[in-house]
Amino acid sequence: MKYYEVADMSFNFQLLKLGPKCHSGTCLHGLVQDWLTAIPDARWSNWVVGNHDNGRVASRLGSVYMSAISALLLLLPGTPTGYYGDEIAMLDVNVSYEDTQDPFGLNFGPDQYAQFSRDPSRAPMQWDSSEPSAGFSNTSDTWLPVQEDFRTINVEVQQDVQNSTLNTYKSLVQLRSLASFVKGDTVLDVPTEKLFAFSRNYMHGEPSFLVVINIGDAEEWYQYNAAVAAHNQGEVVAEQGTTFSVGDDVDMETDIVLYPGDFVVVKFYIY
Repeated sequence: MKYYEVADMSFNFQLLKLGPKCHSGTCLHGLVQDWLTAIPDARWSNWVVGNHDNGRVASRLGSVYMSAISALLLLLPGTPTGYYGDEIAMLDVNVSYEDTQDPFGLNFGPDQYAQFSRDPSRAPMQWDSSEPSAGFSNTSDTWLPVQEDFRTINVEVQQDVQNSTLNTYKSLVQLRSLASFVKGDTVLDVPTEKLFAFSRNYMHGEPSFLVVINIGDAEEWYQYNAAVAAHNQGEVVAEQGTTFSVGDDVDMETDIVLYPGDFVVVKFYIY
């Protein structure tokens, strides 16, 4: 990969392809595997799922998938690059031609601007439910309009909900500080149309982790793979949408069923 000949860490935009045309475990597996295969030995990876030039993840995939994609971003090996608002599942905002600021979009005129403008993902951060601009500003005349859903989707609201998108994101940030995520290797599981899974493993005595997400459109049972998780008994340390609670014991051979947008992280030890 020639980028690493001139940079210590080059942006990896593979996961920006997630969307209507890449909404399956097999497609996601291809994006991740291609990058991990191409990166030079002993070089540091990074991952980007959202930025200012693309539609927001929650709009591209659906809000229900946001926490699962955050688990992907934060628990794969390397540096995660988050985009503001993704931690609360902000959506693209509708911007009229008159309010559009993006020169690229304006160049296409009032009939086609919406197809090309990058402004929908650049709306003000939604901090709280206050008027006029969700705590971002004390004026309603912001550079771009505030998303209309700011009264229900904002930081203040989600701080008080235990399993909110924001608090799930925070728990994943804490989890990634463990040695297996900082220094460990990565084993990708065989994907299905709905499920993408991988494990992070460091050394004997340190816990290993199985991460399973459902990026598909229907429920599916996880098929345990001993080559990915060497021990089938574990403990749930993070989840969203599942029937598990953090701290639950789980048999990875029989217990894991995920609905669209669900994810689970299971801690296990290699004996």
